[in-house]
Amino acid sequence: YRLNGNWNFTEYYLEESKIPAIVKESFNKSRFADWKTESYAWVENRKGKKAYRIDLRKGIEKRSLYFDIDGREVKSSWNL
Repeated sequence: YRLNGNWNFTEYYLEESKIPAIVKESFNKSRFADWKTESYAWVENRKGKKAYRIDLRKGIEKRSLYFDIDGREVKSSWNL
């Protein structure tokens, strides 16, 4: 939720075993395959978009990758 009380998104943390094989395959072929995975989540936002999120780390850099249910990378973002 946002500070004004409006729902923004929901995330459900998942075990790696709950991530579909197609998403794992896409990640393993991505430019971030050598980064350390920190967590996995299923995310749904207020616009109805749903994705699997993989949080990554390499040194001091952090990144989140988002994949749709077909395993396509739909978004990536830097984290602080």
